[in-house]
Amino acid sequence: MNLIWTQTGDSLELELFNPAVINYWVEQLNSDQKNQFTCTDATIPDTQALATALSEVNKVLEKIKLDPLMDPASDWFDQSNLNVLHERWVKIQHKYKNIVNLISRFPDNIIEQFHNVNILIHKIEKPIQVNYVNDQTIVWQTPNIFGPEISKFGTWQAELHYQNLGRSNYEKWKNYDTNLIDTDTNNFTHIGGMVNFNIVHPILQAPPLNYVEYCQQHNISPYGNKLPLGNFKISITELRHIFNKNVNIKNNTITFKV
Repeated sequence: MNLIWTQTGDSLELELFNPAVINYWVEQLNSDQKNQFTCTDATIPDTQALATALSEVNKVLEKIKLDPLMDPASDWFDQSNLNVLHERWVKIQHKYKNIVNLISRFPDNIIEQFHNVNILIHKIEKPIQVNYVNDQTIVWQTPNIFGPEISKFGTWQAELHYQNLGRSNYEKWKNYDTNLIDTDTNNFTHIGGMVNFNIVHPILQAPPLNYVEYCQQHNISPYGNKLPLGNFKISITELRHIFNKNVNIKNNTITFKV
């Protein structure tokens, strides 16, 4: 399956977790003319802040006759560059035990920029989360004909999150709700139109052990908290760039094509 941005024509291919479920979902979207999604929220880091901090640190390193850590103009969405910079930032402190004290003697609080190099690397490495929805007025849903077992735990780069009326077994457990068997209990009876993108390494996870124990005690099933769409077939670096480009373009909606 591909997702396509309407303004740029950029396309990304998804390796589907459960093709039967996703094909059905796209069919229903097309049937209801709801296969157009608008970005509602995006947390994309500012790479320029890292470039600025690194530039200031390099100036000080030059004054004390040390090599620069890296070129500030490097691509800071590139994970390999982040890995190298972090390694060098750590190793310069291993090699020169007094370097932090030395840098702290320079004016303009350069030591803060030295520490910011590390902080900003980790900020960029945090999962980029981008949310799209196909209707910002009315919640669109289609019946889940597959059953609640299709819900999972973990992190996929493209997911459908819970958008049902009520609370799932997991949400009831998480929020200390012991009224389990009632009309407000809803374990993904419907599949919605809220798509969440996680630009991060995918993570396969089992249900939390204490949630499983809770379900066993109350004789209910440990259903998951999301419906996975799948993962992209390109690198984390490329994903950072393409999402950063497209979410900053007005009215740049996405559609899904099987």
